[in-house]
Order: sequence, then C-alpha cells, then structure tokens
Amino acid sequence: IRREKRQFVIPSIKIPENDAGPFPKHFTTLRATGKSKPVRFNVTGPGMEQTPDGFFSYNPNTGYLYTTRPIDREKTPRVQLEYFVYNDQGTLLEGPKRLTIDILDMNDNVPEFASQIFNATIPENAAYGVSVLQVSAVDRDDPSTPNGRLVHSIVSQSPGVPFAKLFTINGTTGVISTAFGLFDRELVDSYTLTVQATDLGGRAGALSASATVSVTISDVNDNPPVFHHLQVYGEVKENTTDLNVTTLSVTDRDEKFTPNWRAVYKIQNGKTEALVAIKTDPQTNQGIVSIIKVVRFICLHKSVLT
Repeated sequence: IRREKRQFVIPSIKIPENDAGPFPKHFTTLRATGKSKPVRFNVTGPGMEQTPDGFFSYNPNTGYLYTTRPIDREKTPRVQLEYFVYNDQGTLLEGPKRLTIDILDMNDNVPEFASQIFNATIPENAAYGVSVLQVSAVDRDDPSTPNGRLVHSIVSQSPGVPFAKLFTINGTTGVISTAFGLFDRELVDSYTLTVQATDLGGRAGALSASATVSVTISDVNDNPPVFHHLQVYGEVKENTTDLNVTTLSVTDRDEKFTPNWRAVYKIQNGKTEALVAIKTDPQTNQGIVSIIKVVRFICLHKSVLT
C-alpha cells in the first residue's frame, strides 16, 4: 500500500498590501519540527518561481521569508506556498508544508460608478415611492471590510422646485425613488441630481465618487385647452366655397406637438354643419374655419355655431 505524505498546514500569515518597505522585508520564519541539527529549506509557489513572481525571497539556511516589493491585494489577495525541510545530505525530513499568506486590504481604491451620467424618465403624475433608476457603484477594495462598504447619497437637486428633496436614494442599493408625488412638467420638465458613493460606510477619511442623474418629467394629459376668445366673427360672400372664414385660438399647457397638446375642433350645434369645416393647424394648434359648400344669401345670411 502506497501512502501519500501528509501535508502540514500552518495558520495563515497576514501582511499589508502596498507595504512601502524597505525591501527585502522579513515577515516570518519557517520552522522545522523537532530538528536540532542544521537543515535547509526549499520554498515553491506563486510569488517565488511561479507567476506572479518576484514577491518573495527566502534564506534556505535560516528559513527567513521576505517580501521584495509592494503587493496589490486587488490583484493578489492570497498566496499559497509550499516548503520542504532537508538535512545537510539532502534527505527530505518534512514536507510538503503549506503556508498561506493573506494580503490585508487598505483603502486605496476610489468607488466607481458604471457611468458618469445616468438618464431616467418618470411621468409628471408619479406618486410617492416610485422607483426612478439604480445608480449603484462598485469599490475594488475588500467588500467584507469597511474599505469596500459603500453608502450612496444624493448631494444636490436642481432646481429645488417645488421642494429641494423630491427624490430619495437607498444608501445600500443606490435605488433612487420619488420622495413626493408633486411633479408638474408644466412647472419643471427635468431635474439634475448629483449622487455620491462613499466607502468606509460614510465615515471620516472615506473616499468618494460622484455622478450626475438627469430625470426627465414626461407629460400627461392634465391640462384642458382654453379658448382665447369665447366669440369670433367671420364673413363670406355668397356663392363662395373653399374659403377660410376665421380662426379659433386655444392655449394648452401640455407638451407641444404631442397628442396631449393637439386640439381637435368639433361643431356641436348649429344650422350649417354641412357647410363649414374646422381643421387644426399642426404648427399653431389654431382651428381654421372654412366654407366647404357654396353659400347662397337667400338660403342663409347668418349662422351661429358652437
């Protein structure tokens, strides 16, 4: 029966990332169990002869391990080495033994938004608590530590009409929602928000990043057309047709050139519906009143339409 040699696992060693040195810097010493005579060590693995190489060096006689340059935790969060113990004749005494090196995170990464500008649209009749969009950021630092723990906030809103805080944001998820149901496109048709993501849970000394959110308020049909004049007059000569008689003007505060704004004119009563038509001017929204049939004075000399 062939037995596999048992691996000895040593508790992990922790070293800080971005250590400034001076290098080489001693950080631990390898041990040979119960050996009083001189021994030699051989260490292999990432950071030694394997990629990423050049992080560590060691003294084969003393077992001293050194860092040789700064280590970026975001690229190399953990290294696992193996070492062997030999006597001076080259006979293996111990090993392989596993040595785990954890790189301790430092707050060296600024939060990042997926975009510097976010765009969203909500209807002007949006109620309280309506979700607008999510603007969550990421931080390359260790998310299990305060260094990678982000808090989202709204820094400013422009314009501050009718209130300065019409929106709220979930500090953890970055979801922006309406804080009030008080939007009026005819008053303000868009808002600009500055949002911020801050690490360290928002504590002092934190790193932060900002982004802009543009919220467009879309129109709903909440404004009726209003006539400029309640009465208008027009004259035509008899035996006339295809002639514009007068115009009807209205104001509608809904968004121009949309169905909510476009006026449709209808004759509700009168004795000349078959003689008169009203078409809407697509640019001005005016109603163009025209004669579509020949009018004879003997038949009709005056008519009132509503």
